[in-house]
Amino acid sequence: MFVPSRLTAARKRRGTSIAALSTSSGISKASISAYENDKKVPSQQTLNQLAHTLRVPAAYFSRPPLDEVPLPAVSFRAPSKMTARSRDTALQLASHATELRQWIDAHYEVPSVDVPTLHKYVGTSAAAEAAAVVRAKWGLGEAPLGNLIHLLELHGIAVFSAKADDGVFDAFSFRAEDRPYVLLNTAKSAERSRFDAAHELGHLVLHSEATTPTGVDAEREADAFASAFLMPEADVRAHFSTNPPLDQILLKKRRWRVSAIALAYRLHDLGLLSEWLYHTTCVNLSRLGYRSGEPDGIERESSRLLNQVMTDLWSRRRGFEQLCQELAVESHDINDLVFNLAPVAISGDRHQSPPVRPSLQVVT
Repeated sequence: MFVPSRLTAARKRRGTSIAALSTSSGISKASISAYENDKKVPSQQTLNQLAHTLRVPAAYFSRPPLDEVPLPAVSFRAPSKMTARSRDTALQLASHATELRQWIDAHYEVPSVDVPTLHKYVGTSAAAEAAAVVRAKWGLGEAPLGNLIHLLELHGIAVFSAKADDGVFDAFSFRAEDRPYVLLNTAKSAERSRFDAAHELGHLVLHSEATTPTGVDAEREADAFASAFLMPEADVRAHFSTNPPLDQILLKKRRWRVSAIALAYRLHDLGLLSEWLYHTTCVNLSRLGYRSGEPDGIERESSRLLNQVMTDLWSRRRGFEQLCQELAVESHDINDLVFNLAPVAISGDRHQSPPVRPSLQVVT
């Protein structure tokens, strides 16, 4: 049975308009609109054409409606930079991530949710205090953190990669069916991706009970939370004297696995870097390429939970194929959500390359 909302979901996930879909598929705009609004049922031939154009199996259009993630529930990392179409695509990406995580939850034992809600911590100073509260609750002490994605997953947060046809989104977070979700930009440097993960954790901790966890104040609070969570004040003060030179910042940023810009800001925020020297440091970092990237950066972190799932599916006969069939999606759509950890077909051959089995040692 044709499900109209599935056509809308596939179209928006691809970031395409009805007019663009009409042009690429050869199906009239009026017909596509009628299909999406449940005023007309497409023939099987038309469904096949739409499926081919949107790069989904025809069976996708017969799946139950997705659980839509409402816009007010989502905290976008940089909402001002997003077009309405980009937001629609992101929301569909969130809905598909939710569907995938529900499948994983039904087939595997996963950590329960353990994310405190501290919505009474208002303001940047209070947000930094909230970061210390979360560290204490999770038993992290003042030490630098290891794989941040793994840490979030250990506490029940579903973490996925945010990749779409029209580019890679900035990070964003939301809650669905009492489970928190974080979707991360895979095009940023590894250090900036870590900061984004901590930033989205800040939103989940500080703003989950707000109707619309957005706005400049909310973003500043999440930034303050992330900075304090990744670089605890006591540990930073133990490793820096006042007004450290640039070479020390570049050397010691690896301790906390953060960008040089983020460490310079933290030092300035803690009064360890004067206003003049902070400005000079930022100018020099920009000149050296640290504003747009992170030269000689750390290795990118990935999801251990998703790697375990993909490795297990690979070990089972047609396991990954079964996942794709049950969700009626193509392998590339799974891969876009799981940090490219899914088995990938080798061009010119029917064999697939398995994901690398991860070390399962807990690093915090």
